Amino acid sequence: MSGAVSDATNIAHARMDSDRARLLTLFIAWKIDTLGIKAVMTEFSAITLVALNVEGSR
Repeated sequence: MSGAVSDATNIAHARMDSDRARLLTLFIAWKIDTLGIKAVMTEFSAITLVALNVEGSR
């Protein structure tokens, strides 16, 4: 039974990671539309790292 719990936990963490990357991407897109690209360079770097970590964890 602990194997099933471990699998469920891993699936939940993967879902949270992908949701975080998607929401951060949408937030950055909104900021680009409203403030311009120069205003979001820090966030752009953050999504690059988050997306790489999500892809690397699979």
